[in-house]
Amino acid sequence: MAEYIAIRLFAAPAALANLVILGGLYGRQQMRLAMALLLIINALNLLLDIILVNGFGMTIDGVAYASVAAQWSGFGFMLCWIARAWPGQLGQLLRPLARAKLPIWFDLSAFCQFFNLGRDIFIRTILLLGCEALFLNEAAKLGDLSLATCQIMLSIFGILAFAIDGFAHAAEALVGEAIGQKNRPMLTIVIQRTNYLAGMMAILQGALLWLGKPVILSLMTSQADLIAFIDAFWIWVAMLPLASFLAFQMDGIFVGATRGKEMRNAMLFASASFAATILLIPSDLMVLMGSFVGYLALRGVSSWCLIGYVYKMANP
Repeated sequence: MAEYIAIRLFAAPAALANLVILGGLYGRQQMRLAMALLLIINALNLLLDIILVNGFGMTIDGVAYASVAAQWSGFGFMLCWIARAWPGQLGQLLRPLARAKLPIWFDLSAFCQFFNLGRDIFIRTILLLGCEALFLNEAAKLGDLSLATCQIMLSIFGILAFAIDGFAHAAEALVGEAIGQKNRPMLTIVIQRTNYLAGMMAILQGALLWLGKPVILSLMTSQADLIAFIDAFWIWVAMLPLASFLAFQMDGIFVGATRGKEMRNAMLFASASFAATILLIPSDLMVLMGSFVGYLALRGVSSWCLIGYVYKMANP
């Protein structure tokens, strides 16, 4: 692990730069280019893993070097694309630095807005990870099968998030555009339509989870006793998309509107309610899983109660 981290750290500057570039592409609604960047990084990482480990006989160092090369290659690709698509942009960024003069884009108040939003998103994410850690910790107290069941539940939840998050990313860009134009009718349409599409996707995912249980479980585990055990609790897994889609959507809407404070407060309320429920009430696995699904739903509902702050930002 120490060897891997020592090498992998050299990818950190490029990885952070790629995240910033992805955020810019999302904001410009250039999703195909964002997808191209992710495909380049991940495909190259996979290819180099095979070449360095299987071809050259390297071990963990080969895996680390593959990640470093993939991140820097993706960053280099984007620099070339920016230089070609937006001539002069890179020069405008670097020229003031060479003259030891503050560039025009250096706006302290604007940077403060970035940091304030980043702070609220960071708190939201820490609480999200904390709730999942608490969920698994409580499941571990109930036994190995309970822990494995909850881990499968979280794994499926992570997969579902990739599909639902697409609508949230769309909401981020379109909500920001509507607020920038002070176009309240457009903002209303964006919120309604992205929520509707995310809700339809959640219904479809829930149906697929319920009907495809045998296939999904066979892909997740080969242990017959675990498959038999989880069968009684599958209803909570199938309810995950319906319970969580509004929370994903509201995160996208609040981020697009730069209303991190409200998103953070809704998360504080939902996570505190979840922690109080499972810590203060003696529970079995059914109650534990139901509490987690309820926490996801509460995140969405509590965020929706604060949607008025977003609409106010689009007023002329």
